Amino acid sequence: NLMVKPSTLLSVGAEKAAAFLTVSEGYTQRMQAWDDTFQEGDRKLVGPFKYLSRLTLGMPFPASSRDLVVYDKVMKFGKNVVSVFWDCKWDRYPSEKGYFPTFVRGSVTIGGYIFEDIGGHS
Repeated sequence: NLMVKPSTLLSVGAEKAAAFLTVSEGYTQRMQAWDDTFQEGDRKLVGPFKYLSRLTLGMPFPASSRDLVVYDKVMKFGKNVVSVFWDCKWDRYPSEKGYFPTFVRGSVTIGGYIFEDIGGHS
């Protein structure tokens, strides 16, 4: 298992970060701008602020690239926005038919982001 706790300052408030996370149209383009390992993705709204998401992430050699399918739930807590995601199955992307034969289906027990508004920045 791997646990990572990075932190960064964004030049937008938590509300704009929430909009970034909750709009399905243009998902691949927005994710490619945000994460340079992101190669391709798909997203489907399945409930209030709950999405089925598929991500393909390129990894540096010698690691194999990853193909992930997760539920993603976006919530607001006061001025903060939280995105929590966890493994799931999506019939459209079965694990035995990965993105490429060289991709490995990744596993996320639980992960997420916290966007904390700190005076106009998240």
